[in-house]
Amino acid sequence: MDEEQRKPGKRHPMSRENRIRLQIDLCNLIMGLVVIVLSIIIMSTETDLTKTLYPVLFFLGAAMMALNSIRYIRRKNLLSLLFIVIAAVLVAVGMYAM
Repeated sequence: MDEEQRKPGKRHPMSRENRIRLQIDLCNLIMGLVVIVLSIIIMSTETDLTKTLYPVLFFLGAAMMALNSIRYIRRKNLLSLLFIVIAAVLVAVGMYAM
C-alpha cells in the first residue's frame, strides 16, 4: 500500500459485493420480523384473516430462502442450490395452503 492509502481518516468505500450482502441482510431482517409478527397474529386469533395470512408466511419464507441463495450463488456452493430447492418447496406449500 502506498502512503496515501495509509493516511488516517481515509476510508475505503464498501465494495459492491458487500453492499449487496448488507441489503440482503436488511431484507432478511425485515422479512423475519414480519414473519414473527404474522405468526403471533395467526397463533393468537382464529378468524378468516388468519387463513389468508397463513400462505403469506410460506411465501415470505420462500423469499428469504431465495435471497440467501443469491448470496451464495457466486461462490458456486451446493448451499445455493439447497436454498433454491427449499424456496421452491415453500412456494408449493404456500400454494397448497391457499
